[in-house]
Amino acid sequence: MKKIFISLLCLILCACGKPKDESITLTEAHKKFKKICAEENLSMRMFPLSKTVWIYIPLKVSLFSTKSTGDEPKITNTYKNRYKVNYLESTFDKQTFSIDYDIGPSRAYDINYGYGSSYSQEFYSAYQKVLQNILRAYFDIKPSEKTQISVNLAENKIESKPINDYEKKSGAPDFFVVVIADINGGIETQTLFYLEDHKRTTTQSIPPDEANKRFIMEPAGSPKIINDEKGTHLKIHEITWPEFLSKQIKMRVQFLYQYSEFAPEQNIALSIANTAALTFKTYNYGYYDSLILNDLKDTKQKIYTPAEINELKKNLKEAETKGRYQTIKFDPKTFSPKSADEETKTEKTDKP
Repeated sequence: MKKIFISLLCLILCACGKPKDESITLTEAHKKFKKICAEENLSMRMFPLSKTVWIYIPLKVSLFSTKSTGDEPKITNTYKNRYKVNYLESTFDKQTFSIDYDIGPSRAYDINYGYGSSYSQEFYSAYQKVLQNILRAYFDIKPSEKTQISVNLAENKIESKPINDYEKKSGAPDFFVVVIADINGGIETQTLFYLEDHKRTTTQSIPPDEANKRFIMEPAGSPKIINDEKGTHLKIHEITWPEFLSKQIKMRVQFLYQYSEFAPEQNIALSIANTAALTFKTYNYGYYDSLILNDLKDTKQKIYTPAEINELKKNLKEAETKGRYQTIKFDPKTFSPKSADEETKTEKTDKP
């Protein structure tokens, strides 16, 4: 699975289109995306909502490929102490993020059966094309307002304040859900991502290890997928920020305990709380009343208030550095950084 994540990241970094000098409207972007996919013979169904665009790509081949790793089979009794995720679920309800988990120490033995699984070439091709086409169609869309106007009656003047990403009211969609399905075998993979993350990944504004955690992939199987060329089995809905953040917290915790080379230094509950705090900080999100951690193994519960989460953010020194990125002003005509004479500025920010 770890190799799959790395390979997918390479595809994401390669999926880069050149922005044009003139921006386009959302409706024009939808039409452009459909046209590009048609020109590339990429069979797909598109379900555009207000803030979310669902894309369904039905394939009649397997999404996975199993083949030899090139190594001889090897089974030994040597092992490394690792963690095992027995259960993990993250949800949002009534202004509360809840994380139920059963994570504990385990032994990872050095076993190699001589074969491994990865996504098939057909999946890679469809996935890469759709990511490239999304950039080509939606990179140049007219941006939303960046400020809100308010009236200060006390001082009798008009003021403005920045709009956070999750407060955006118009312009480009916030989220994309790309569903690639094997309609013969009844298996699919749903990939959820924030459009701005996709843009910043391709311009390398987000470090590769961080980008890996922002594309939420969820494989699933169902008999309803079989022979479904129109995506009628999909539960099309608007992705909200709490839903997106819940899924990303789960993704980050899984990465931490299953794929990371570095074992967590704190206890499990604190590590999960820090992961949630980093996620909120990454997207500058604070619209919740509490974070509840439910340890299913030891039947313990820990409740964090937003104030306590803010305190955790202050101590995320290493994660804070990884979560930040450099913003470089690009020349839209050449898609290259502007020179110093053109007021190139590089700055660090906590926004996504």
